Amino acid sequence: MSQHEPTEVRTAASESADARPAAPRYPYLSLIRVISCIGIVFLHTYYAYVSYFPAFADQQVWSYAVRNAMMWAVPCFVMVTGALLLDPERTVTFKKLFSRYILRAVLAIVIFTLVFYAFDLWLAGRWPRLSDLGTVLLKIYSNDSWSHMWYLYMLIGLYLLMPAFRLITKGADERTMRYLLLVGLIFMLVLPTIETISGVKSGFYITVYTVYPFYLFLGYALHKGIVRIPRWLGAPMLAAGILASVILTRLQMVQGIGLIRKLISNYSFVVIGLMAAGLFSLLRSNKKTADSPGTGDRLLTFLDAHSFGIYLLHYLLLKIVVTQIAFNPYQAGGNIALIAVTLVIFLLSLGLCWCLRLIPFVKKFL
Repeated sequence: MSQHEPTEVRTAASESADARPAAPRYPYLSLIRVISCIGIVFLHTYYAYVSYFPAFADQQVWSYAVRNAMMWAVPCFVMVTGALLLDPERTVTFKKLFSRYILRAVLAIVIFTLVFYAFDLWLAGRWPRLSDLGTVLLKIYSNDSWSHMWYLYMLIGLYLLMPAFRLITKGADERTMRYLLLVGLIFMLVLPTIETISGVKSGFYITVYTVYPFYLFLGYALHKGIVRIPRWLGAPMLAAGILASVILTRLQMVQGIGLIRKLISNYSFVVIGLMAAGLFSLLRSNKKTADSPGTGDRLLTFLDAHSFGIYLLHYLLLKIVVTQIAFNPYQAGGNIALIAVTLVIFLLSLGLCWCLRLIPFVKKFL
C-alpha cells in the first residue's frame, strides 16, 4: 500500500551526472489502489454490521456474500506494491526502504494501537492506567490490536525482504519469472485449496511462509507484461470469481457446509487469486502520467495519497457508527442502507485523513 513517489522538481544545477531519471507513474495503479480501498471499506462494513445486528437469513447471506466477494482487495494492494517497488526502474535504497516505508508502517502500528486501545478503554468506561503500558506494548508486539492491523505487520515483512526480491526481478529473465510464478501458483494457491477441500495435506511444499510474495511478484509480472492476461479476459475472470464467492457463501450458510468458510476466508484460495488477477488485468494500462495532469488524474492522485490513511481510520469510524449510533440498516432499507453507510464511512475517513495530514508529523505515517 505504499504511496507513489512525489514528483520532484529539479534544477539543472541540482542534478548529479549519474542521477537516474524518475520512474514513470501509471495512473491505473492508483486506480486499482483506490478501488481496493473502497473494497476494503465495503468488506469491513458489511462484516461488522452482520456480526453486530440481527438480520433475516437472506440478509445475512447477502452481507456475507458481499464481504467474501471483496476479498480481492488486499491481494490487489499487494500487487500494486509489487508493480511499484519491484520495478528495476525505480530506485529503492536501504535508506529509503527503512526511513520511508518501514518507518511509516512501524509508526502506524504504534500510534494506532494506542488510539484503538484508548478507544476500547473509553467504551469500557475507564481511564488509562500506568499498568496499561505493558498491555499496549504486548499488543504491539503480538498484533493483538484491531483485526485490520495485521496488514501492516505483513507489509513490514515484505519490505524487509524487498532488497532480495528486487535482485530477482533485476536479474531474472522473463522465462525464469514465469517459472517462479507457476511454482508459486501451484504451491501457494492450488495446493492449499486442494488441501482444504480434501482434508489431506500434501507432503510437498515450498519453504515460503505466506502467499503474499506470490501476489507481490504477480503484480510486477502483470505490470511489466511478463505474464499477459488480455484486458477483455479480466472482466470475466473478476465476474466468475465474484459469482463463485456468492454461490459458495450461500452453500456455506444455507447448506451448512463449514468447509467453505476455510476456503473463502483464505487469501490462498484460487478464486481470490482469480478475482485479483482479473481486476488488475482489466484496469492495466501503459498510459503514464502527463506532465500537466487533468482533473481526473489529480483527483485520482489525491484519493491514492489518502488510501493508506483511509485503511487505518475507517475501522475507527465504523466502530463509532456501529456501537454509538447503533443504526440498524437491516431495518431501514437493507442493502441500499448498507451501501449508503459504507460510502459515508469512506467519505468521512477521507475527510478525517485529509485534515490529519495537514499536521506535519501525522503526514509521516498517515
